[in-house]
Amino acid sequence: MNPHYFTLDREPALEFVKEQGAGTLVTARADGTIDATVMPIVFRGTT
Repeated sequence: MNPHYFTLDREPALEFVKEQGAGTLVTARADGTIDATVMPIVFRGTT
């Protein structure tokens, strides 16, 4: 199953990650974005 991509603001993304808990990988990128990966979904938003 291919990942799904969503653009989220930082706060909703962080709230979602907190709700998901286990299985969530958050990567802060040098270009000022945050990737929150919840298999098989990838969220991309600005920090």
